[in-house]
Amino acid sequence: MGAQVGEQSENDADEEEGVEQIEATDSLSQEDAQRADAQVRAELATRGVEGEGIEDLFEPEEAGTKAGPAPLRLSAHFVLSEFHCKDAQRTPVPAVAIPALLRLVRDVLEPMRGKFGTCTVHSGFRTDAKNAEVEGADQSQHLYHRTPADVAADITFASGSPSDWAAEGERLLPQGGVGRYKTFVHVDNRQGQARWKGTGVS
Repeated sequence: MGAQVGEQSENDADEEEGVEQIEATDSLSQEDAQRADAQVRAELATRGVEGEGIEDLFEPEEAGTKAGPAPLRLSAHFVLSEFHCKDAQRTPVPAVAIPALLRLVRDVLEPMRGKFGTCTVHSGFRTDAKNAEVEGADQSQHLYHRTPADVAADITFASGSPSDWAAEGERLLPQGGVGRYKTFVHVDNRQGQARWKGTGVS
């Protein structure tokens, strides 16, 4: 297990340029986000997740607008659409990974946001093709469909530095993955501890 975690951490260290490209060139329109949220809602309705209803998984919904329904809210400051894949198909987060994503948001991202301000999710769920495009690790926790019990996010905050964010991530995730890059940090709630630095980070 330790060798596998070490190898994965080494592979994860190479994805910085790809993640920055996602943020610079890829985004979800409101229409894409609504469609992806609707797909997740439909999948949850048909298969259920850990015996919970949809209303038990998400925060109470706000009223929709003329532009469409309100986004599915994971917590006070995060919505599901921030984590959908930014591939050409705008592939939604797999329903089976929603409990792990809720844990990551509530246990890690919300506390970090409380300390460092507004959070930007650069990369959440990735399909195999999108992960290969950004040169992510073959067994990356961004592949929510492969690792539904432990998921990842690449993030930045309004204040602080990647070093600050990584230190806080490590405090909140004594077990889990934390990677520090030049411009962002990676956090995931895998079983076992993994720590790494991106290329060129001292």
